[in-house]
Amino acid sequence: MWMAHPSADWKSKAPRPPHGTSTFSMQDSLPRLPVPDLDAALVKLDKTLVPLAKNIKELETARSKIQALSQQGGLGRVLYGRLCARANDSNIVNWLEGFWDEVG
Repeated sequence: MWMAHPSADWKSKAPRPPHGTSTFSMQDSLPRLPVPDLDAALVKLDKTLVPLAKNIKELETARSKIQALSQQGGLGRVLYGRLCARANDSNIVNWLEGFWDEVG
């Protein structure tokens, strides 16, 4: 699948807000973006997939993968730990921003 990759400095090339507007003026006073709880997110994912699954086998396969992500010491927990560490990194303003800019 082809995906456009934005320029690394796309923000510097973006147009500035019109003079006299207050866009982003309170950005520095906002609280840090929280990382959603992994277990709660997996429960929501499971509920969301029920009406989307083409058949029971597809739903069971997805549920098996969700279960694997939730296991202690599993890949889901490892990645969640990394995400939480990123969120707590004082050098990163918003843990989601880089993902959103590059992939979203």
